[in-house]
Amino acid sequence: MQPSTVSVVLGPSPDLHPGVHDSLLSNPPHGITYKISDADHSFPFLTPCVSPHENFHLGEFVRFPIRARIVHSSRWPVLHSTGWVADTDDFGYQMLCGRHALNPNFRHAFSADWTPTLFRSIKARTENMLTAFAHPSCKGILFRSDYALREAEEWIKRLEFDLLGSSFMAKSHVLYPAQKPCGPDIVSHKWRQDSPLRVVFCGHDYETKNGAMALRILSKVAQDLRVTCIYVGHIPRAEKGRCSDLLKNLEVFESIPRPTILKMFSEAHVLFHPSKFEGLGTVLLEAAAAAMAVVVGRGRGMSHINEVFGDDGALYVDRDFVEPEDEERAFEHGLRFVLDNRSVAREMATRNYHTAVSGRYSLDRRDKVLNNVYGEILDAPASRPLELVELPHTIPHAIKSLTSAQVREDEKVYKARLGLKQDRLLIETNR
Repeated sequence: MQPSTVSVVLGPSPDLHPGVHDSLLSNPPHGITYKISDADHSFPFLTPCVSPHENFHLGEFVRFPIRARIVHSSRWPVLHSTGWVADTDDFGYQMLCGRHALNPNFRHAFSADWTPTLFRSIKARTENMLTAFAHPSCKGILFRSDYALREAEEWIKRLEFDLLGSSFMAKSHVLYPAQKPCGPDIVSHKWRQDSPLRVVFCGHDYETKNGAMALRILSKVAQDLRVTCIYVGHIPRAEKGRCSDLLKNLEVFESIPRPTILKMFSEAHVLFHPSKFEGLGTVLLEAAAAAMAVVVGRGRGMSHINEVFGDDGALYVDRDFVEPEDEERAFEHGLRFVLDNRSVAREMATRNYHTAVSGRYSLDRRDKVLNNVYGEILDAPASRPLELVELPHTIPHAIKSLTSAQVREDEKVYKARLGLKQDRLLIETNR
């Protein structure tokens, strides 16, 4: 492989993650050039339908208008390409339900005991997707954590896809979404002994990221201690009226560009992250790369978190042991402990920083995985691309095609009709 000559198509744009893929664009592997692209999205339905958000569909498949030897897709299998790789943070969303996860009726049915009809539908969709990933044109599936990879393996076992599952797992790798670390001079400067401590909460989804709790705790801490507390994220209009007194003690930013957030992290000491759920949590890796201590939840919805920080890189509030009514008190106590013990906070921050510089979350480690996968595409492209007719469950007259712009509009319209505010909804199942 000659990376100095390689151009990679990256998309589809509606599915690109601001942290994960912005890092690829701003700090690509040596010699790799990325071209962002929209795509044409194909949705096989059970019957002729209009909306992939409202109606259950048997997979999602993308075709890019830009021709390139390498295609790097976010989540979806690629049509009409002889060499592609897909990345993902969630097997369940990608394989079992897709954009239909926004549908409240589906969410309710999914979280209950599955009916035979629902089981057959989900299994048919998963078989379509696994068949596509088993195609010779797919050279790799990149998960963002070992936890997510093991979760995929469990789902494959539950749905009894032995042969297709083996092919999927053989192509699967863990690609931690590395972030460029701050310079050591920046780190030493901000952690000098006389530097006032700065705490940041960063979460655009008010409900999932526990924004209301964060506001209450940060406001009290800012009032009691000699620290600066910064809240970055959307606050619903109704909530702003109710919590106006809390906001007086904080620096509040509704939405700021990612480069500004990264600069803010480089000057801050502690990330306060009481989120209810994360995939891997790119914000956590950004905090590590900025040499920040972290106060974060663990347990349900955050079971993977030890993979990020180990036992010593964060102060955890473990929801498997803390009762819901005691959770806010535990988070406040944890944050106060870190702020009152500067040497402990600095040890956490230093440990996290080393993982970003030379450990599992380093750019070097990320680039080795990407270069291996991209190299396989260049060295052994498939003899033919993937086509929809190769999938086991498709009805020609029930395949809906939408452009990336139409997919974005369909989501906007559907969410507005239902009054949905969150960008991503956690689906739970008792299976």
